[in-house]
Amino acid sequence: MMNLTKVVAAPAAMKSEYGTQEYWDKRYLGELEDEDGGPENGFDWLIEYEDMQPWVEKWSSDSGLIVDLGCGNSRLVEGLAANVHRHILGIDYSVPGLEQVVARLGRPPLDLAAMDGLFLALRSDTVDVLIDKGFLDSIMNLNDQYHWWLKCGKVKKLQVVQEEESAASIEKARQALCEIKRVLCPGGHFLLTSLSSRGRNALLLDSGFTICDSDEDSKGNHRVTGLKPMATHA
Repeated sequence: MMNLTKVVAAPAAMKSEYGTQEYWDKRYLGELEDEDGGPENGFDWLIEYEDMQPWVEKWSSDSGLIVDLGCGNSRLVEGLAANVHRHILGIDYSVPGLEQVVARLGRPPLDLAAMDGLFLALRSDTVDVLIDKGFLDSIMNLNDQYHWWLKCGKVKKLQVVQEEESAASIEKARQALCEIKRVLCPGGHFLLTSLSSRGRNALLLDSGFTICDSDEDSKGNHRVTGLKPMATHA
């Protein structure tokens, strides 16, 4: 069985470059000056596997599916496959990033799928633990820019980062969170790593998630936030 499966093509890209498939394809192909990592070493945003492992071990079951959403060419998925010994699925809409994982490992001891995080081709209630290591950040990059420049009074920048485009990035984030909530099984957990974890709390709450635990760094920023869908009442 092939480990790399192209499930669904991504829809039209957003206007924030970090939220576009084209940007990440070029980055992984080495066509950008700030390109990090490659087939031989990979690149991990924000934290590495060793920091995420205790969280996964805490909340995953022996037979549960663990998903790394927006995995790119990261080493996190292979670390999970080598040490957690459960069903691991890496998802990204950039095929070049996934192909670098295959090139690095030969035949990976995990599954990889090219699909858009806004339209997960996964059955509902099937994921034990879903990991986001910068996925929401990339979607909300334009919104974050907008509010940063607004706060700083950078009027010229606001001509580029428009209010309606900022609002559109929020709607995409809501859609992603709706999909994450849909695929999590009863008792499943969402592990979020973000540069703006605290700034995401209102959106997460509004999207039906509650915080179970969090790990703060020396500056009070949440390195990892453990969340679960709120209980629904009939």
